[in-house]
Amino acid sequence: MEAHIKSFRGMVPDYCPGPIQRCNFSQYPINENSKSLRAVTVSSLRGDSTKFFDFAVIGSGVAGLRYALEVAKHGSVAVITKAEPHESNTNYAQGGVSAVLCPSDSVESHVQDTIVAGAYLCDEETVRVVCTEGPERIRELIAMGASFDHGEDGNLHLAREGGHSHHRIVHAADMTGREIERALLEAVLKDPNIFMFEHHLAIDLLTCQDGSDTVCLGVDTLNTETQEVIRFISKVTLLASGGAGQIYPTTTNPPVATGDGIAMAHRAQAVISNMEFVQFHPTALADEGLPAKPTKARENAFLITEAVRGDGGILYNLDMERFMPLYDERAELAPRDVVARGIDDQLKKRNEKYVLLDISHKPREKNSLTLPQHSS
Repeated sequence: MEAHIKSFRGMVPDYCPGPIQRCNFSQYPINENSKSLRAVTVSSLRGDSTKFFDFAVIGSGVAGLRYALEVAKHGSVAVITKAEPHESNTNYAQGGVSAVLCPSDSVESHVQDTIVAGAYLCDEETVRVVCTEGPERIRELIAMGASFDHGEDGNLHLAREGGHSHHRIVHAADMTGREIERALLEAVLKDPNIFMFEHHLAIDLLTCQDGSDTVCLGVDTLNTETQEVIRFISKVTLLASGGAGQIYPTTTNPPVATGDGIAMAHRAQAVISNMEFVQFHPTALADEGLPAKPTKARENAFLITEAVRGDGGILYNLDMERFMPLYDERAELAPRDVVARGIDDQLKKRNEKYVLLDISHKPREKNSLTLPQHSS
């Protein structure tokens, strides 16, 4: 998503909320479902329910926290998150982070793998920045206290996953996102310039017209524990609110992934782009195939990390026929969208509910070390 809204920079001295009062919010289209909530917002704002920061960050995943740590060098930061700070898509990421850290690998190879996996639709400049800066970002995380797995030689253990031609996946067992989130949160909580507001549900961006430009002045939020509306006025507002997996019947995303930020940006007349690029993780635990069914429905499906296929896992249909070589010469190591479509095609053609992912040919002891969540 790209949000083309100007930041609020220097329009009002000493954080005076005057421009908000002068803005005519009625000029923006409001859908019927949001009218009542916005009426509550306007009527509930009084006294100390308005807070002022240099930066307001909506979301407490890796993007929001890393940005907060960077801009805290330049001013006060509010991190606004609608549940507990750790509850984000980042926290549920398992497999690892790709970066060129092996002498036999190269940034150019990583760039090419990424562009091919993206069906040549990627923004090449962005790909080059990410692939080039990846190793330094890993070193930054380690300096912040993130602990990743090391091999017997003492170097970082690099796994291989779908779409990659080299071993370049830095990981913390199969709980990499949780470890990165832990390290970033610890750093954020130690920073005196960063203030965490948990259980604050972002409702709407505060916007005003400056000529032909739409200017963002901050955000209105609802404290879901006290039911109080809190307004944040900021020079810069960052939307890092995560995805929208929960709009689908089955998702590995946590319950907080409801697309709030995208909806707010749309209501604020931001330009929304690339909405067709929704990535479906190919493998999650199919409760229908379990010998003992869960007693209650899961809030989100249990993700089976890509590292299982990267470590040699093989996909079979229920007749124990390996099928991925029929769809791609890279078989189980094809990019996620290819594997997801292969599985979907098998289920529809065979009228079956699930497929099988087998890694039993690998030593159990090795699986227990590298994939503890999947081996217990």
